[in-house]
Amino acid sequence: MFKNLLLWLVLGSVLTSIFSQFQGGEQKNEITYSQFIQSVKQGD
Repeated sequence: MFKNLLLWLVLGSVLTSIFSQFQGGEQKNEITYSQFIQSVKQGD
């Protein structure tokens, strides 16, 4: 019984991670260090 439950938990985790990958996730807004410093100086 424990092995069966563990199998379903692992399978569910894998499917959830695959599904979230295909959803596109959140778009990461990457900036350079120079842009970060400029933004800090401007108070943003």
